[in-house]
Amino acid sequence: MKKFLIIVAVILTTYLIPNNSHAQLTGGWTIQYENAYLQDIKFLNENTGIAVGYSGKILKTTNSGNNWTSVNSGTLQNLNSVSISETTCFIAGDLGVILKSSDQGDSWIILNSGTTSNLHSIAFKASDLCFAAGENGTLLRSPNSGINWAGTFNDASVNFNSLSFINERNIWAVGQKSNLGIMIKTTNFGTSWIDVIPDITKYYKGKSILFLDSLKGYCGFCSTVAQWGFLVTTNGGETWDCRQAGFASPISIFFVNDSFGVCVQDMNPSIWIYNSTSWSFSSLPFFLQY
Repeated sequence: MKKFLIIVAVILTTYLIPNNSHAQLTGGWTIQYENAYLQDIKFLNENTGIAVGYSGKILKTTNSGNNWTSVNSGTLQNLNSVSISETTCFIAGDLGVILKSSDQGDSWIILNSGTTSNLHSIAFKASDLCFAAGENGTLLRSPNSGINWAGTFNDASVNFNSLSFINERNIWAVGQKSNLGIMIKTTNFGTSWIDVIPDITKYYKGKSILFLDSLKGYCGFCSTVAQWGFLVTTNGGETWDCRQAGFASPISIFFVNDSFGVCVQDMNPSIWIYNSTSWSFSSLPFFLQY
């Protein structure tokens, strides 16, 4: 039987946690770390994971999250997104900060991104192709593992929140423009981008996008239509269906496969878990805030 490890990175607004207490919370959750305002977390495998957050905070675990070690980032800027592989890790943050590690997160160097805009998402492929996205229409591309970066998008009124690769040629990004959602894709390695959001008047503030494979993808949106929390595609983004999940305003959405997914809801003390056909929630003793 496969074992799934779910760890949620949150901004703790008023709830401070004693260090290494491992106290048991409601809903089966266990406290793992204290006083860290975290923005993102990724796991390379069952054991190794990296979390990032405010004031240059980087945490690393090598034992499935039971213990976390603070790693020097070399910056005090807020870190918002991390992407990891067996050989390379990238982090993106405020004021255009991009960090790179070549030793699974044990040490980091600061790269020259060429922007001072806040970056909210970073993603890359093993072929050295990397993208970072954020505020003021910032959508950066590096063809050489972060050595050089160049802008690929020209609308400063757009704020991007999330990126996802289908493959090296096909990359998707979501965000908002004047309080309306925007979903764009490239089919030519980021040379040009196509606006593909379905029925834009219904959705705003695209928060998260994830493709499991070349056909199946999920997109979390805030919505002007009650109970509509995310979109699903089964044909590579050609069409998107709105799914009623019983909640709105998802901060982040993640699916392991068609039958198991997790969604974090904005300003709500709960984690929503999808199991085969329906959503249920697991309560937390604090609010999650985007």
